[in-house]
Amino acid sequence: MVVLSRPRSSQKVAGPKLSVPPPLNLPSLRKEHERFDNLGSGSGTAGGGVSGARTRPGSSGMGWTKPGTAVALALQEKEGLSSADHVRNDGLDRGLHHSVDGVSKGSAVYMPPSVRSGTAAGSVPSEIGNLQDLNRLSLANNNLSGTIPSTIFNISKLEVIELQMNRLSGPIPSTIGLAVNLKELYLWENELNGIIPNSISNASQLTNLDLGFNSFSGSIPTTLGNLRNLEYINLASNQLTGESSTQELNFLSSLSNCKFLGVIDLSDNPLSGTLPVSIGNLSTTLTGFGANGCKIKGSIPHEVGNLSNLTTLNLGNNELTGSVPTAIGKMRMLQVLSLAGNKLQGSIPIEVCHLRNLGDLYLSVNNLSGPIPACLGDIASLRVLYLNSNNFTSRIPASMWSLKDILRLNLSTNSLNGHLPQDIGNLKVVYEIDLSGNELSGEIPSSIGGLQSLINFSIAQNKLQGPIPESFGNMISLEILDLSSNNLSGSIPKSIEKLRYLKDALPHSVTEIADTNLLGEENLSAKKECILSILQVAVDCTVEMPENRLDIANVLGALKNIKTKFEKSLART
Repeated sequence: MVVLSRPRSSQKVAGPKLSVPPPLNLPSLRKEHERFDNLGSGSGTAGGGVSGARTRPGSSGMGWTKPGTAVALALQEKEGLSSADHVRNDGLDRGLHHSVDGVSKGSAVYMPPSVRSGTAAGSVPSEIGNLQDLNRLSLANNNLSGTIPSTIFNISKLEVIELQMNRLSGPIPSTIGLAVNLKELYLWENELNGIIPNSISNASQLTNLDLGFNSFSGSIPTTLGNLRNLEYINLASNQLTGESSTQELNFLSSLSNCKFLGVIDLSDNPLSGTLPVSIGNLSTTLTGFGANGCKIKGSIPHEVGNLSNLTTLNLGNNELTGSVPTAIGKMRMLQVLSLAGNKLQGSIPIEVCHLRNLGDLYLSVNNLSGPIPACLGDIASLRVLYLNSNNFTSRIPASMWSLKDILRLNLSTNSLNGHLPQDIGNLKVVYEIDLSGNELSGEIPSSIGGLQSLINFSIAQNKLQGPIPESFGNMISLEILDLSSNNLSGSIPKSIEKLRYLKDALPHSVTEIADTNLLGEENLSAKKECILSILQVAVDCTVEMPENRLDIANVLGALKNIKTKFEKSLART
């Protein structure tokens, strides 16, 4: 899509969204758990994260003996289990309940995901509670419904429960506290509700607890702090609250007892409340902390800087006030930082520039002001920089054009001024630049044509002058281009015709691409219709498949009809 001009009366906006996600779009650190240090390192989706090689929490890492068959239940033998063959052969014909019937020994129960067999359903049989030697129950992703049987937690040897990605409903049975040897509990992506029972703290061996993407409500129990072996906790995307919207989130203080914690994800819960100073007492092994979209109020405690091994900190889309704490500069391992979508004020502290491992920085949609620190351009690891929708007033630092590995740069909707330098051509791998809604002036530098990876480019609603550079034709990856609401002059370069990916989508109104000042008020309706008709012919001539394009005879005929209709419209006035 190419947009070259807009109505002069348009409000100041940031131009097209250029396919940008919400700032640090991490609905769950569980779904992106590979992003964290104790699961490895690397880059993730919403701008850099920390990916890893360790097996995903809640997956056994094991294949099925006969994937794709009608096997509903397979019991791995621990002590020469004689009925295992019966279970494997019986399959879905007799169902889970019949398959478990009579089985008294076994180390693990597995069911292949229904996406493989295509037929699994039903409920979790309470008879599983009779398997007293069971240490692993894996029924994930099988379209199971009903409630979780309380009898499951009577199995004293049970260490792993994987019931995620089903349609289970109801509460977590209070009998969970009986599972004294339970180490891993995965219930994410079900339809479970009710409160998180206090009795869960009696399952003192728990290391991994994943309750994300359900409908749990009530406050998060402080008794979770009794789970001293906890390494991973995900409560994201529920309806959990704090004890009071005006009080500190005390359960965070209790988690400081969990000295092995690596990941905490609380995102997308209406927690309200404020972050306690004791957040700085959380485990030094913590690598991922997510509380995106939790309605958290107040300031960010200075003590957050004590989390020296944190690689991902996501406090985006809350109601945080105050300034960006300088103590963040102490978090030298940080790779992803999102404070976007809050009410933060003041300037960006130069201490942020101490984060030499930072890959993604999201500070957009706040009330930050002052100049953009030039030292940000010294963070060579930066891949994503979102500072849009603030009140920055300065030139774009020259150092910004030295970020040779930057992929996405969004500085839109600020009050940035000055010229675009030829050095913008240094950003050889960038695929998204949005500088719209500022006060940039001067001409568009010809060096921008060297950005052959650029897909989305907007410099709309600035004060740029002069011609559109012929070098635009070299931006071979370009799909979206917005130059509207500037003071550009001259003709559109013929070289742009070479850009095969530039989608030429007709807007709802011709006035979105043709200036109403050029159209004039007289016969405006007829002129609009004429231009739209011509544009439609142009689109029909440039469809991707040659056999579907208009031939020259039809083009001439269509243009003649447009001309005749337009002349008749003028004659009637």
